[in-house]
Amino acid sequence: MKPKMVEKDELLLMLKDIYSQLEELEMVLEENLSNIREDWHEQQADRMTACNEKIAALDELPAGKEMVKCEQLKRHTAELKLGY
Repeated sequence: MKPKMVEKDELLLMLKDIYSQLEELEMVLEENLSNIREDWHEQQADRMTACNEKIAALDELPAGKEMVKCEQLKRHTAELKLGY
């Protein structure tokens, strides 16, 4: 009976160790994902700011220049879609 009890105790210790490692992994993953989320939000905020600045610049252009600027933006958008 003793060998089975020892095996059981060893298994319990191994399971506790695995559980502990999983908890540590969960904390590290949560921290990393949190950092990634923050970086992503900052990138999106920067993109929104850039778009707002472009829109504000378009609003300040006289009516004749808007069409030229609009065509340039369309060309730039097409280049971005093509990856050039």
